[in-house]
Amino acid sequence: MPLNSLEQALFDPSRRAAEFDASSVHAWLSLLLDCALQAAADVRRVRLEPLDVATKPDGSPVTTVDVSVEVAIGERLKTLCPVATLVGEEGGGKLGDSPHAVAVDPIDGTWAFLNRTANCATSLAYLHEGVVRAAVVANPATGEVLYAADGVPARVLQLPFAHEEAVAYTLPLTSGESGAPLVRLHPSRTARPMIDRAMAAWMGGDAGLVHVTGGSPAWAICEAAYGYSTYVCLWGGAPALPYDLAAAVFILRRAGGEVVQIGGTPIDALRHVGPFVAGMSAVGRDLALSFVPTPRDQPAVSLSVPASVEAIAKVNAQLAQFASEFAIPARVLHRLYLVVDELVTNAVTHGGCDVTSEPIAIRCWRDQDHLWLRIEDSGPAFDPFARAVPDTSLGLEERNVGGLGIHLIQQLTDDARYERVDGRNQVTLTMRLNYEIPQPDGEAGPSPTAQTEDDNHAD
Repeated sequence: MPLNSLEQALFDPSRRAAEFDASSVHAWLSLLLDCALQAAADVRRVRLEPLDVATKPDGSPVTTVDVSVEVAIGERLKTLCPVATLVGEEGGGKLGDSPHAVAVDPIDGTWAFLNRTANCATSLAYLHEGVVRAAVVANPATGEVLYAADGVPARVLQLPFAHEEAVAYTLPLTSGESGAPLVRLHPSRTARPMIDRAMAAWMGGDAGLVHVTGGSPAWAICEAAYGYSTYVCLWGGAPALPYDLAAAVFILRRAGGEVVQIGGTPIDALRHVGPFVAGMSAVGRDLALSFVPTPRDQPAVSLSVPASVEAIAKVNAQLAQFASEFAIPARVLHRLYLVVDELVTNAVTHGGCDVTSEPIAIRCWRDQDHLWLRIEDSGPAFDPFARAVPDTSLGLEERNVGGLGIHLIQQLTDDARYERVDGRNQVTLTMRLNYEIPQPDGEAGPSPTAQTEDDNHAD
């Protein structure tokens, strides 16, 4: 298919706008595309060469080209829009410092890149006021560049590698509704039950193909936008960051697809935690979800207790028994006690619950690497994490009352989130089991985002 005017401008500088307009989503998309093409060229140039590799504090690898690509994008951004924030995999940064932000992962799937496989990508997203408005994901190995923006349909641009011309297509290439679904599985150390279920579906004819592929989750989500396959990832206990999934999820959604979590609801791409399925077809997504282990498949304890602080002792006794039976480390159990005490007390003293209310439901379960806790109550809608984080640098007489307990919960867990579900407050928390969870009040401890290539993507 012939190139549109935006795509033609990538290869003909005379077609580009003379000045950068930060208020134009099209200008941001053009910038992301230009940065992605330059990054793809830089990565491809050294892809088969010996590489200098360092190890980050979380144990994942980083190459000099990771750093140089992100630095180059940051310099370009600073030149065109000095007030914009760069949120990078290698250099950090955070949303909220400016209304304009670019989230970049210079090489998503660094392990795949180091092993010279094609499952790696450069991922860029433009966010305005914390919402993705344009995105580009480029694969330097294959020359495929997927992009989308508000008002711009998802497209794939195939860069010329030999003597052919560049071509582009609007996504999806197929609806994915016909025939048995094709499923791609992301490997992890806890994925064996999922893989076994998928293979059983393939042998029974319910799945047309099962492919276990590692590398970049962003690229695998983008491949789902073609319409030929559905992707399943058991994303680990640490929440996604803006440069992880947001660009790819935006592109898939602009193509008409969706990324869902257990239960079939769309994920929050900026901070998702837990398994997810990406695909164009609802049939394919439903099949893939059936492969994913759910909390009911994991060792668990479920309790229903009166809405009173006196019930905390009973809860802790049950949690102690659960921890003993299923090898929960003592340090994690101690933090679990603190979290349960704070949440139950909060529901009773601030959330409008008492002994006449419906019981508080507590469920705790574990998988190989994570402990999960979910607490539900019937009080009025109240998000305990919505209030501002207390400023502990102020003197006691200067601080606002309250908030320290919730602040403690956020420090003791890898992820803590609130939802209103069927008229009930639901708080879900995640803790890692296989390393020391960060201590409160700044005490030392490894980063909660430590991951491995198997567990997520480990760039």
